[in-house]
Amino acid sequence: MIDRDKNDALGLVDVWLAKEQRTLLTTAFAPDYRAGNPYQALLARALENLGVKVEFFSPKYNRFLPLSRDCQTSGPDILHVHWPEHYFKHGSAFQKRISRIGYSLDLKIVHATRKLVVTAHNLTAHGESKVVDPLVARTFGMADLVFAHSEQAKIEIERRCGISGERIEVIPHGDLLALLPPLVEPAIARERLQLPAGNKLALVFGRIAPYKGIEELLTFWNRSRLGVNLVIVGDSVGPDFTQRLSNLANDSKSQIILRAKRVSDEDLALYLAAADCALFNYPSLLTSGSAVLARSAGLPILFPSWLPTVDLGEPSPRVFRFDQLDKVFAELLYRAVDLSRDYASAADWRSAIRWEVVAAKTVEAYRSLLS
Repeated sequence: MIDRDKNDALGLVDVWLAKEQRTLLTTAFAPDYRAGNPYQALLARALENLGVKVEFFSPKYNRFLPLSRDCQTSGPDILHVHWPEHYFKHGSAFQKRISRIGYSLDLKIVHATRKLVVTAHNLTAHGESKVVDPLVARTFGMADLVFAHSEQAKIEIERRCGISGERIEVIPHGDLLALLPPLVEPAIARERLQLPAGNKLALVFGRIAPYKGIEELLTFWNRSRLGVNLVIVGDSVGPDFTQRLSNLANDSKSQIILRAKRVSDEDLALYLAAADCALFNYPSLLTSGSAVLARSAGLPILFPSWLPTVDLGEPSPRVFRFDQLDKVFAELLYRAVDLSRDYASAADWRSAIRWEVVAAKTVEAYRSLLS
């Protein structure tokens, strides 16, 4: 699947780059969430290289009819919404009710005058109800086009939001490794991070939160005594949760290394370089940028089999799906850490999800709407 997608996508890139004259079109990303996620900034840069002007709409969610007002000011050809829930999830209960009413009206006004595109990064907020918020479903339902990051995600969006698959375009999640410094040798990375030099390391990274199944991992590690260090790094949701994890980590006889603090891009590159595999235990999820990143770094991935919507370029000998934390999982873990990180092994994967590829497919979809 990767080879076919890569060839098709690279063909699109060649077509666009071969055109000396390109008709400029304008898209607006809303809301501007660059401070919370690098996806928009990386996609915008690649789109601009193909002649698309990208604007970012203000993240000031307390304004009335923010989308209409921003569209009136800048007049984009396409409004491209990411994470629509940010327009109605902030403030007090009363403010949220008003925001929900305003957002529904706002969306209707905007859609009357321009094309609407939505990227389905997720369907529900992390750790919250499994039921899709009606306003999120309404956003997908009203959109002229919805971008999904995998074929299975497309099926899930169809099923849970009740929209036709004809309005869903599959475009891969871009390569987040492009944002990080080059990866160094494992021994150098471990020395800089003060990690054990001779042990196998399984890495859990990103925001440390209950929805990621980390407590279950720690409990399993304490019970099983696997002989593999579990390294957990990232900014925690709060001190109470951090303390719960610390208590579990302290029972591990030093098998668990917990570093609950914000990780810079430089340090994240070091952790990826130092690890032998990356491990994820989300109970529910539509897309995982972190898993895509670990895959790009050449790390073997252990990922839940109940989350088929996350595209990791399978089948792959470096992606291990598990059904539960048990003896079978332990065997998969040992196989993964024995493979260890191999940057060259992910060359085809990185090529297939280059931002040039993602941007070319996005432009093609934009132009199909405008024509």
